[in-house]
Amino acid sequence: MGYYSDFKVSVFEVKEDGTLRRFEDEYSEQILKSLETISQYNFENMFEWNLYDCKWYEFDNDMTRLSLDYPEVVFRVDRWGEQDGDIACIMYMNGKNFEWRPEPLKLITSKDLFSLLQGQDPRPQTTCECKE
Repeated sequence: MGYYSDFKVSVFEVKEDGTLRRFEDEYSEQILKSLETISQYNFENMFEWNLYDCKWYEFDNDMTRLSLDYPEVVFRVDRWGEQDGDIACIMYMNGKNFEWRPEPLKLITSKDLFSLLQGQDPRPQTTCECKE
């Protein structure tokens, strides 16, 4: 028994102009190894890291810990639960996280999610929760 979810983890750096750029280099491999050690899962690696049909109950604690280990990196986790409509996008940076639960068929860009993490709401109609 248990609750199964699919996860996609994306890794970004913050450029000097405040925008995000996806990590696609050897530094991301080091971060991936750290995540696999912390979570005790093996991720499928392309430019995003994926887990399918798993019970990663501690993902929030694991990602918060990873973000403290790499405070200059921004992590985005997209999670799809086994129940219809159980979708969440969470962004982590330096121990802080921001969770956004989209309405069905609405997507959020990493740029907007990063703005929300920084306390700027580019979409005033969105209700969100930020945790430190």
